[in-house]
Amino acid sequence: MTIKELETRTGISRANIRYYEREGLLSPRRLDNGYRDYTEEDVRTLEKIKLLRGLRLDLDTIRLVQQGELPLDRALFPLLTKLEGDRAGLERAAEVCRKIQASGVEYAALDPEPFLRELAFPRRPFPGLASGENAARTMHVPVPEEGTAWARLHPFRRFFARLTDLTLYGVAVQGVLLLGLGWNWQRAGNGLTGLDHFYAWYAIVLLPLLLMFLCEPFLLHFWGWTPGKWLFGLKLLWSEKGGRLSLGEGFARTAWVVVSGCGLGIPLVSLWRLIRCWYWCQDGKDCPWDEQRQYCYLCREREWSGLWFILIQGAALTAGALIFLQAWLPPNRGGLSVAEFAENYNFYRRFAGYTMGTVPMDERGQWAYSLDWSGTTARCVRSVTYHTGADGTVTGVTFTETSLNQGELMDATSTEFYLAALALAGSRHETDLFSFQRERSLLMGPTQRGLQEQEGTWEYAGLRGEWIVSYTGYREEYGVLEPAAGEEQVFSRRVTLSLQKN
Repeated sequence: MTIKELETRTGISRANIRYYEREGLLSPRRLDNGYRDYTEEDVRTLEKIKLLRGLRLDLDTIRLVQQGELPLDRALFPLLTKLEGDRAGLERAAEVCRKIQASGVEYAALDPEPFLRELAFPRRPFPGLASGENAARTMHVPVPEEGTAWARLHPFRRFFARLTDLTLYGVAVQGVLLLGLGWNWQRAGNGLTGLDHFYAWYAIVLLPLLLMFLCEPFLLHFWGWTPGKWLFGLKLLWSEKGGRLSLGEGFARTAWVVVSGCGLGIPLVSLWRLIRCWYWCQDGKDCPWDEQRQYCYLCREREWSGLWFILIQGAALTAGALIFLQAWLPPNRGGLSVAEFAENYNFYRRFAGYTMGTVPMDERGQWAYSLDWSGTTARCVRSVTYHTGADGTVTGVTFTETSLNQGELMDATSTEFYLAALALAGSRHETDLFSFQRERSLLMGPTQRGLQEQEGTWEYAGLRGEWIVSYTGYREEYGVLEPAAGEEQVFSRRVTLSLQKN
């Protein structure tokens, strides 16, 4: 058939038919003379286009549907949501108009607040919502302010908003654990099993979720958004009752998010739940925490949300690194008393994870108990002597140890020298977050030279170290002093750590 006949059959103008051809939505066959020959199939194609255009579907979406890249029901879902919202808005506007008209009030005496509230938040569900698996179970209310729109899905916005919130909660948890409680989960548990370290790691994953559970209901109740939701222009409201969620509903919803959405932070479970939520949103379904609950998102377009997200993630990583570096500085800085030195020493003993195989100090700066090397403490004498300046602050510390017939000797006390060096070096005024990160690595080597080096000195991180080792009746074997048969064993060592003068 000719294009004129096609115009008559479909009611579509020739210009529009040509336009659809140029857009690739209609492809008639060509005759030998170059004229187009339209078929019944072309008539049906144009009628389908006319129908979908009449439903306000754009050409790009129609093209995707026609090519089989987008199911028709999924293409119609956002359109249906918008049309339902528009209809509900018109009905609400008409009802408010009737109330204003019935009140008989003039413009000068009009109180707009109650009518604005009714216009924004209906107090009862809208009738006539579509049913079916892909129908929106969330109520959609009229737009209460310019530049916003009601919507339910937005999986990308919701995912990155949630990720932003968890990042902020994670930084807060890291600050509390490292700076507030002094718990270094990266080194805590020295000597424990791999499973114990997994528990410690999992606690770090679970604690931000716990903080989210405690904080998010209050944010949703009082403001309707969290920092992440605000960044991506999402405000969660309760459309059935109007206004924001109650605290009880906020806690119930957040609990569902933690369990069903985040999988309690369990690695594989969390990934599986994330993928499931994504497919639910793609299919136009509610996530479990929104299902059969009348929530709706007020969406506002935010400029530069992606850039701000990247900046926040970068700032969070920077803050986490600074918190970690700050946590390594000792509790006492500047001139130290003996008690403050002991407190610094015990801090590093616990924070660096050396609680096994080392001895803590008491308030007098002496060993809290004797170190048992081989099942007995009777033959080993260890002491600590402090060197102080005119103002009574510690300028140096000397460790001495002597053993008689102690048996096999392993260098168990070298770690204690390292911790003592950290306690002194970290107290210096010159030490800052970044220099101390390098200095504490440098101190590891010279403070743990082993049992075999007879004497020596070193200077690192503003400290000077000196040590003298002597022994008889032993032979060296792979870093261990083994008793020589038939000889009496005597071992002594003196290590002095002192602050260098500027």
